[in-house]
Amino acid sequence: MSDLNDLLKSGEAKELLKNKDEISRAAKSEDGRRVMESLEKADIAGAIKRGDTAAVKSAIESISKTEAGARFLKSISAAIGKKSNG
Repeated sequence: MSDLNDLLKSGEAKELLKNKDEISRAAKSEDGRRVMESLEKADIAGAIKRGDTAAVKSAIESISKTEAGARFLKSISAAIGKKSNG
């Protein structure tokens, strides 16, 4: 858990959290809900806990190929871009 705490204190995490409202809106959107459902079905949390990076990568790639996943990733990318550029 200390690794997570260190990560959350990192400069990158602080930059991401500057625009947390936009990220939160994207996560709560219909596309965000669909992506979360897909991640749950793929047991992404279990794969992360097991350190199964191949399964994590595969799930993310699969989801990004769906319309909802692509829109969601685009909205998150836009929010991240605003933070790092603005």
